[in-house]
Amino acid sequence: MIHNPDHFSSKIQYEHSPFFDPLQQQQRMQQLFCPVLSMFKQGIDSGVFKPLPIPLLMTLSLDLLPLLVQKHQRGYINLDPVTSEAAIKASWDAIKQSTAE
Repeated sequence: MIHNPDHFSSKIQYEHSPFFDPLQQQQRMQQLFCPVLSMFKQGIDSGVFKPLPIPLLMTLSLDLLPLLVQKHQRGYINLDPVTSEAAIKASWDAIKQSTAE
């Protein structure tokens, strides 16, 4: 996303346009992200992930990426390798059980 700012901007604009249908998007996400949803469910069931609703786990782990990229593009955050690694670790810490490493 950092290296393709036009793709990122188009996604954000679409999601904030009157053409964006949250129900249709939810259905599409369930189809496209079936493996990801299964991974989160399996992670909850096995005790790796916190027992939170899957949409919350997705937000804390995956959905933050576009916001970080946007802040990087606007100069609020410098996503150098060290900062990127820290963001990944913080995201992981937000969703994993304290006993899961």
